[in-house]
Amino acid sequence: MALINKNQIKNRFAAAQASYPQNALAQQQINQHLIQLLAKTERRHFQQILEIGCGTGDFTARLLDYATVERFYLNDLYQSESITDLLRKQAHWQFIEGDIEQLPLSEKFDLIASASTVQWLEDKPQFLQRCATQLKAYGTLLFNSFAPDNLSEIRELTGIGLVYPQVEQWQQWLKSSFTIQHLSVETIQLSFPSPLAVLQHLRNTGVTATQKQFWTKQKLQRFVAEYQDRFSNKNGQVSLTYCPLYVVAVK
Repeated sequence: MALINKNQIKNRFAAAQASYPQNALAQQQINQHLIQLLAKTERRHFQQILEIGCGTGDFTARLLDYATVERFYLNDLYQSESITDLLRKQAHWQFIEGDIEQLPLSEKFDLIASASTVQWLEDKPQFLQRCATQLKAYGTLLFNSFAPDNLSEIRELTGIGLVYPQVEQWQQWLKSSFTIQHLSVETIQLSFPSPLAVLQHLRNTGVTATQKQFWTKQKLQRFVAEYQDRFSNKNGQVSLTYCPLYVVAVK
């Protein structure tokens, strides 16, 4: 079980909230794919939805464009300005601030959804069991995490990165309480003009939330040179690879 500093995650994402919408290109693609997967269930109306890790609300907005919901519960470690604006317009919605692994939940939901958040949780099997407890009978669990090859360029050069479970591990965890309707891994490769632009992208999206990387001038120069040498394409740009893992499961 990975030990993750939730306070550090909160601070990094809160600091990146202004730059996140313009830079989270992979995350936005993931959000749209999650909506497409939800559409395949042919469910469009929900009495109560819990969204875990709502962030700046891109997935929230896409979910609302697709579905109708009577009561919407939004959770994150911090409340972004965009979510604050959204809640002002919705009297029957509620924001639940805090670590979802520790928060008490009394409601029952017919959809629990989460985009690009589950990778930050310490005890993923326990999280899945909690979701099963909080879902109504035949309720839907919709989320993505990431596969082991996620951000492989950064891991290869720095040795830093989260521990991402294999697909088979997710299958084993899910099968005790859920019927798996969809489980897949996708590759999203972004291109940047330079390795420094990659680092800026990671800062602007909060993706480095658990990475304590201290750059000396020499260390940064070596990183840039190795990244350019190993991960550049024919156009002179460099790649950064996201590997989202998608889950749709029914209680």
